[in-house]
Amino acid sequence: MRHAKVISFLALLAVPAMAFASDAPTTTMPPVKEKKICRAAVQTGSILARRVCRTKKEWDEIAARDATDTQNVLNARGGGLQPQGAQ
Repeated sequence: MRHAKVISFLALLAVPAMAFASDAPTTTMPPVKEKKICRAAVQTGSILARRVCRTKKEWDEIAARDATDTQNVLNARGGGLQPQGAQ
């Protein structure tokens, strides 16, 4: 009799778990892998280029950061290049 109570209790616990599991989608889509773009990068002081591969988004972020850094340096110098003869 005691085993019957345990078995029926376990069965009651299993029913909601099975219902919850059936709500989940049966097929999952794998994440879309972004295409890598590879470029040759030469490090200062080296004659050998190494291959650097990143996504388009990463290359765009690097280009934007470099442009901002360049603009900050030019602004710190007083506007960058001065016309010839201007002091």
